[in-house]
Formats: sequence, structure tokens, C-alpha cells
Amino acid sequence: MKGVITLVVCALTVIGILYKNPRKAPENELVETGPVVEIIAVKNGYGYQIVYGTNVLVRQDFIPVIPGRKPFASAREAEKAATLVKNKLVNGRDPAISITELEALQIIY
Repeated sequence: MKGVITLVVCALTVIGILYKNPRKAPENELVETGPVVEIIAVKNGYGYQIVYGTNVLVRQDFIPVIPGRKPFASAREAEKAATLVKNKLVNGRDPAISITELEALQIIY
């Protein structure tokens, strides 16, 4: 449940950042320059953040959607999840990850 709440808060933060800072560039700027995925080392594993310019849009220190605060077991797993979230953001979709998507990415939780 905490993972879902955290993901909702992250999504709202992203929306707030994007609407708080008016765009001075073309509408397709997010697609052209794109947010950047950064893998981060956390206690007992890995997490990720998605950065756009100087703004951290999403910081995920643990696997979302599952109970508890379990970090990703490998940098590769964190990267797969981060890439999915980044692609969702670029395409204007809800960045939340489902259990089905975790399983499709072969992320062990």
C-alpha cells in the first residue's frame, strides 16, 4: 500500500513540476531532449531517478507496487523499471507501474 501511495505522490509531483514551470520551448521538447534515467545505489540494492533538466521528476528507492520497501536486486532491474516509467512520462501516460508490468519486465520481487 505504501508503494502505491508513493507512486501517486511521485505522479502528482511530476504533474506539478510540469505545470508549475511554464514551457518556453516547443511542445515536443520532452520527447526531443527527453528525461534522463539515473540508476542509484541504495541500502541493500538499487533504485532510480528520472531527471529532466535540473528537476528530479521521479525518485524511486524501492520496487513500487509491492508491499514494504524492497530495493531492486540489480542495477539492470532498476533500469528496466525506470525506462518503462520514462517512456510513460514521455508519452503523457500515468507513470505508475503494475504488478503485471513488473512481471513482464522479469523483475523479481
